[in-house]
Amino acid sequence: MMHHYLNKERENGFSLVELLVVIAIIGVLSSVIFVSTQDARREARDTERISDVRQFKIALENYFDDQIPQAYPPTQSGNAWPNLATGGYMPVMHDESTPTIPPYVYANVVISGSPSYCLGVTLEDLSERPASHEEGCLAGTYATLNANYAVRP
Repeated sequence: MMHHYLNKERENGFSLVELLVVIAIIGVLSSVIFVSTQDARREARDTERISDVRQFKIALENYFDDQIPQAYPPTQSGNAWPNLATGGYMPVMHDESTPTIPPYVYANVVISGSPSYCLGVTLEDLSERPASHEEGCLAGTYATLNANYAVRP
């Protein structure tokens, strides 16, 4: 008669070590997927911000063309949305900014007697910043804007 602990035949099922290895592999794969989706979300937010800036720029130019004398909207707490939204130049835009990312910023100024503005936003990934970025827009007169992507007329 043979005792059970001497029996070398393997029973059906998985050992504890095999289960722990599988759980560890699943954990590593899920963390890799999580990081890649976070990158995609960041890129999507930046793309949306750049698109919003383009739409805002079009609305500013339409506003400018309709004014006599021609002028851009006045700066109100760093933005011009109230003037553009109530004038029907664009809908009220949502502010999807995260707590660490400031919203869109706008400054209306006159340079050498000509109306001008600087419109900026903070992008999360500067490697994707478009060529339309105006580096000079963030210097000098507009240095108070807290943005890393900016456009002007």
